[in-house]
Amino acid sequence: MAERGWRRLLAGHPWFREPGAYPLPAYSEFMPPPRLGRKPYGEVDEALFADGDDFGWHVSARQELDELRPGLERIASQLLHVIHHLGHGDPAHGISRHKLQDNAHWPAELQESGAPAHERYVLISALALSRTQDDKGRVRWTLFGGSDQGPARPFWRGLFVDPTHESGNGEDFVSGLLRSAYQERSSSSSGFRVFSNDEEVLPRWAERMRWSPRQSLRGVRYVLTFEPFASLPAVLREAYRKGDVHLLPFPGSLVFWGVGAYGALQRELPQATQIPLLHSVARHESPGGIRVPQSGWLHEQTAEGPQPHRHHGPFRQTYQRTHRWARVRRDQDELDAVSPREDKIAHVLFSTGEDDLGLYGKPMARNSQIWSSDHQLVLDGPRATPEALRAAQRRVRAGGTFGYRFFYPPM
Repeated sequence: MAERGWRRLLAGHPWFREPGAYPLPAYSEFMPPPRLGRKPYGEVDEALFADGDDFGWHVSARQELDELRPGLERIASQLLHVIHHLGHGDPAHGISRHKLQDNAHWPAELQESGAPAHERYVLISALALSRTQDDKGRVRWTLFGGSDQGPARPFWRGLFVDPTHESGNGEDFVSGLLRSAYQERSSSSSGFRVFSNDEEVLPRWAERMRWSPRQSLRGVRYVLTFEPFASLPAVLREAYRKGDVHLLPFPGSLVFWGVGAYGALQRELPQATQIPLLHSVARHESPGGIRVPQSGWLHEQTAEGPQPHRHHGPFRQTYQRTHRWARVRRDQDELDAVSPREDKIAHVLFSTGEDDLGLYGKPMARNSQIWSSDHQLVLDGPRATPEALRAAQRRVRAGGTFGYRFFYPPM
């Protein structure tokens, strides 16, 4: 019988009993992923996996209270601020003009008119989360950006406890959402429908509420859909713009999955479609909450290119290091506690100067990913060879505009 669920992660164990199969990297040069599920010694981690639940991933109450709940609230607050500005036609942090070009989730017709007056800016966002190690060896829940599975599949699969059995709380979630955002009593009596062109398997309750373009919109007030706005039936687009129908989530909140350049970059850099959403969330290193590595754009000035590429952003040109020897409390945010000195990104990534090669000042290129202004891969740090690192250094220091994210491999 084929291994199912989490057991597939452990297939072939022990796989490390041969020369070179179990490397121990120097953490000061490259922060590797934390060991998952089963270490070279001991049995399966029962706090994470259970024999009777092939598809469950156990999250402790401490992780939920200390990391996930406050972290998700913080991320949601920043994203809501961004999409509210987008809906009003104002500059939105992390959503540059380039991200809106030919974006089917927020097409030209909405960029010109903005969100209709009845919009409540409901956010249902699929995030890519995993556990990583920080520079003190602590294993932390970390945001990688928007889900590379797209905005719809994680939502619908999240309503199943395994590939064939529903969780049974989907209708309660929708009723709670309508009650909190629109003061509706229940989904069954509020004119709620679901529209999906996907082949994704929906829960039975959602199938019963599915709307098709062959049907009338009479009596329909709320439509849950993750389809790009530009591809919605004309009658539904018009009903939304006139204020007759609410779309859940707010169409502009899906704009992160409509940036074609990152889809093209994904052919060279796996999971590159995570990055557009990550740009809208600020770096966060505090033990309370979800870790958010820094991402953005940098510009190395040259005589031929003195100004940054004007269609990209956000530009985050400097980086503040954290150190093991910083005198901070376990629950304190190191970015507030340590010296506020910040160095240029290119210096942090590549410098091998004598003053930078102490135990905690080594170049961080191995824990980074870099791409050019036209979204061509420059460096995939965790997979890079020494020659690839040197080539990336030469290219960045030759000047130009580059996107980057600090990347700590997931467990």
